[in-house]
Amino acid sequence: MEETKLTSLRVKKDTLAKIEDFKKKHSYWKTSSVMNGVLDAVFNNFDEQQIYAMLREWDWKKCVTNVEFEITKELKPHKSYRNG
Repeated sequence: MEETKLTSLRVKKDTLAKIEDFKKKHSYWKTSSVMNGVLDAVFNNFDEQQIYAMLREWDWKKCVTNVEFEITKELKPHKSYRNG
């Protein structure tokens, strides 16, 4: 299991409500797991420019956004954990 660190986070009420709605359909997920999963997906699969664009909420809320996240069957190269 990966190590996690406890931190405090302010979440908008409407965003938290959407997370709770998601959890109603997927009750086996905890709130922190949902948030961690989304954050991991964003920071591991989008580049800095895309993430910065996501942070510019005042800009994208008034525009149609084009976001894509797809899991393929193509595997990433295996990372060896052996010493030498």
